[in-house]
Amino acid sequence: MRVSSAIGFATVWVLGCTLSDQTGDGWPCETQAGCAPGFTCVFGACLAGQPDQGTWADTADTDAPGDVATPETTPPADIPTTPDTATPPEDIPATADPGPTDTAEPPDPGPDPKDDGPVPDTTSPKDDGPPPPEPCGKLGAPCPAQFACTGTGTCHNLATDELYVPAGGFMMGCDTGSDPLCVNDDASPAHWVVVPGFAIDRLEVKASQYADCVGDSGCTAPIDAGSKATYEVAGKESYPMHHVYWADAKLYCSWKGKELCTEAQWEKAARGSCEIHCPGEGGSESACCTAGTPHWPWGNVEPTCENFYANHAACNDNQTLSAGYYPEGASPYGALDMAGNVAEWVQDCFTSGYAGKPTDGTAFDGPGGSCQPHSRIARGGHYATNSSWLRASFRKGTGPSPGNPGFGLRCCRWLAP
Repeated sequence: MRVSSAIGFATVWVLGCTLSDQTGDGWPCETQAGCAPGFTCVFGACLAGQPDQGTWADTADTDAPGDVATPETTPPADIPTTPDTATPPEDIPATADPGPTDTAEPPDPGPDPKDDGPVPDTTSPKDDGPPPPEPCGKLGAPCPAQFACTGTGTCHNLATDELYVPAGGFMMGCDTGSDPLCVNDDASPAHWVVVPGFAIDRLEVKASQYADCVGDSGCTAPIDAGSKATYEVAGKESYPMHHVYWADAKLYCSWKGKELCTEAQWEKAARGSCEIHCPGEGGSESACCTAGTPHWPWGNVEPTCENFYANHAACNDNQTLSAGYYPEGASPYGALDMAGNVAEWVQDCFTSGYAGKPTDGTAFDGPGGSCQPHSRIARGGHYATNSSWLRASFRKGTGPSPGNPGFGLRCCRWLAP
């Protein structure tokens, strides 16, 4: 039996009501006779209202109209009133005791068979750039940018035809103890000079190169050298330019973006440094360096017309030869014709000896910075001088005018450290 959701229940009467109210709404009843008029006995209680079709149909006792059965107020004996939650039914086992919890650490599996040791560091090493260049041959120093180390152990710039002379010291001047040809004190004493790195022309300036400067209005055309002339002479374009003034030689080197060599630059390029002649001594001033510095660019063998070291007096009819004609006479750095062919103007002002002269490779501009009335200097001798003039320490002071058709030029330039 179920109560329809359409039934509206009034408030149940409570104990303590009056006798006339005892059969009212909510009063216990067994039959309809136990309820007051206007109330209906439903499930043992008087409820307001009359049963109508569809409302009480589900609750009426169809076998005994008007007789409504009293609902059971006590649950069946086989269904406990309150479930015993403390003790589970016998047919439902209590939660199984999982037993003691194993809290011991897992056994050590031992070394991983795939473990090959520490993981190698696969990160790329720091890039410090290419390794430093190796020293070039006997120079004891690497070639700078744009210079290549040659098979003879020198640094050559093929594009400019220049040679590299590394920074360092050398013994400059004539040592009377080792050179019997020191006949005066103009080139004495031998002394220590430290020269920064520089480049020097491998060859003396050629007639064709000087003609280019004249054609570009950078130089002045030379005076006529007569039968010994090379300037604008067919077939002598590769011969050294000569019979030029000191000022014209200076102009040419300036036009090339260079300078006339200083005396120290020229002599070091002609003789070589202590690093070359006394390797292992660190290029220091020493007895080895003094004795080992050669008298001529190629060594201590005096030149003759038969040993092909230089073009000088009594050889080749006292005429110039093409630049670099005698490769056997190369200096330690590879410069040719540093002795003979034509003498070469340098920057310095001439005074006898080296007292008060620079020892850092720069030029001496004369007492008080003025060369007047002193001479300029030419180095290396020429095609009409004897072998003593060809010595690398020999200094020739002369006026800045040509004076002699055998005076030519060579240029140098300082290189950045």
